[in-house]
Amino acid sequence: MKHTLGFSYWLALAVTAISLCATLPALAETKEVRMAQQFGLSYLPVHVVVDQKLIEKHARAAGLGDMKVSLARLGSGAAMNDALLSGSVDIGFAGTTLLLTVWDKTRGGRGDIRGMMAICDSPIYFNSIDPRIKSIRDFREGDRIAMTAPRGTHHAMVLEIASAKAFGWENRNRLSVFGVALPH
Repeated sequence: MKHTLGFSYWLALAVTAISLCATLPALAETKEVRMAQQFGLSYLPVHVVVDQKLIEKHARAAGLGDMKVSLARLGSGAAMNDALLSGSVDIGFAGTTLLLTVWDKTRGGRGDIRGMMAICDSPIYFNSIDPRIKSIRDFREGDRIAMTAPRGTHHAMVLEIASAKAFGWENRNRLSVFGVALPH
């Protein structure tokens, strides 16, 4: 329990400090921190921060007054990047590949979106309900592989790396045709 509360404290402090420092000019206009996450257990620290009102607590302690925190849930990292780019959210929780994509699109320009921290370290498992599929070599026409997006996500990149190992570099995209987008 002590470890979880300590982590939540530092997560709230980091989120508050970085998000507020990045938006100091906007503080005169708004007292709201708009966050968005995807679905899944890996976002548990975010729920602790919101449930315990840690951002509000630390904003008051820093002399910033009352702060409203809202949390939206989006179905994919691509939707998260769109929300960040459109200004619909101030903080988006997503994977590294999505961060790199949105950072590259905005660096040195309007928005200049950057990453803050990791909120979890979770493994990626490849599961199938089809008993015929024992490895990635067993996929054939008509099969589907669900992931948040078939291109540009951590899951898609891991599948591409596994395909390169199994079928050779020139066939690294061999399984991309099986990808379908579904939320976590």
